[in-house]
Amino acid sequence: MATGQIFSKSQADQMYGKVLESEPISTSLLNQLMTQTTNYLMFKIISGTVYVLGDNRVVLQPPNQQVGDGVVFTLFSISIIKDLLTDGGEADTTVEQRESVLTLTNGNYTLNTGQFCPPFCDPG
Repeated sequence: MATGQIFSKSQADQMYGKVLESEPISTSLLNQLMTQTTNYLMFKIISGTVYVLGDNRVVLQPPNQQVGDGVVFTLFSISIIKDLLTDGGEADTTVEQRESVLTLTNGNYTLNTGQFCPPFCDPG
């Protein structure tokens, strides 16, 4: 089952509130990171830096970094991330921390309804 759902940017703002912190990540880098994992990517902004984990919580970005097992990331299925990037069509994607959720926005589309890892680290 795919984890994540794409909304229009305005729908996401209405449903999840304003963006409190946002950091860009290049869409080409996201596409490259998706080739390094099989099922999903996980995202979190830590001290102004976007961290991206792959399957089994392997840190893909930034390189050579570590994160503790208890640090909560938001998990999205690769298939849904690909849909967002295709629909949005922009060179940069924004990782956004809202009051209670993390979202990804590309163009006029926002991806949300990811799951938190931990506790839900296996979307299967």
